[in-house]
Amino acid sequence: MKPEYRDQLDAKYKKKIESTVRRPPKGSTDAEDDLTPCPFCNTAIPSMLLVCVQCKQHLPMCIITGMHVKKEDLTRCPSCLFMAIRSEFIKIVDSGEPCPMCNNKIAGEGALVIWTEPIKPKSN
Repeated sequence: MKPEYRDQLDAKYKKKIESTVRRPPKGSTDAEDDLTPCPFCNTAIPSMLLVCVQCKQHLPMCIITGMHVKKEDLTRCPSCLFMAIRSEFIKIVDSGEPCPMCNNKIAGEGALVIWTEPIKPKSN
């Protein structure tokens, strides 16, 4: 959020907005420097970008990290079906935390199957 708009924000919404801001995973280095392949065209792009600079597709966002998903390490929450990077979701499940989107507990990493269906681009 731009600093000039912060004062105009109602206090009852401010905390919710601040808590949903995308942040890199805990303990990671600068995620902007990490290059990962676009799930559609395989162009190496910064992991925090949500629009590919090459194919211009909007990239699905991981609900755990806020980074764009990786097609070789992809899963969905069994409850809410939002996409996530499987290796990051397993860390959440192992720590006993619920899904950050639906707040449901996940039974175990066996519930997080590897997503093998192709990711379909949204038509503009």
